[in-house]
Amino acid sequence: MNNNNIDVEIELEREIETPDGDTDYELINVICNLDYQPAERGSRDSYGVQMEPDYDAAMIFNYAVRKDNGNEIELTKEEIEQAEQAAWDYEQARYEASQEYERD
Repeated sequence: MNNNNIDVEIELEREIETPDGDTDYELINVICNLDYQPAERGSRDSYGVQMEPDYDAAMIFNYAVRKDNGNEIELTKEEIEQAEQAAWDYEQARYEASQEYERD
């Protein structure tokens, strides 16, 4: 399988405790690194019988770092899904741009 490495930036809102014990919110810009695995169709024999499995396209989250200081940050499941969706959107926009370029 071919993997394409993608970095996407997302903005997270994190709950923080202030020095006086109150709750506040902080916006954090995060760079997420993901691998995009394009869909692959498994090979078929001359009769069309499948010899190898088909694979759906997949976006695999690797890690995230804070944009302001480069420190790795742990994400919740929902935040990882947000990063994966941003990467899918990026990949879709890249594909559409390549199709427009080929038409010109």
